[in-house]
Amino acid sequence: HVPALVNLASIAQRQGAQQEFERHLAVLVDLAPRNPDVLRLRALAAKARGDAGEALALLQRAADAAPSSQAVLQLSALQQEM
Repeated sequence: HVPALVNLASIAQRQGAQQEFERHLAVLVDLAPRNPDVLRLRALAAKARGDAGEALALLQRAADAAPSSQAVLQLSALQQEM
C-alpha cells in the first residue's frame, strides 16, 4: 500500500491538490513514518508551509536512509536555495 499511496500523494502535490496531498501524507506517516519517500513528501509539505529548516532535516533523514533516492537531489537543491 505504501508505494501506491506515495504515488497518489505525489500526484496530488504536483497538481496543487493540497488537501488531498495532506490526507494521503497523514496516512503514510501512520503506516511508514521512516520510509524515505514519506520523509521526502513530509519535506515537501514543510517547504510549502515555509519551514525550510524542517524540510532540510527531513530530506537529510531521507537521504541518509536511501542515499540513491530522489531525496538526495531535493536536498541538494534546497541547500542551494538557502
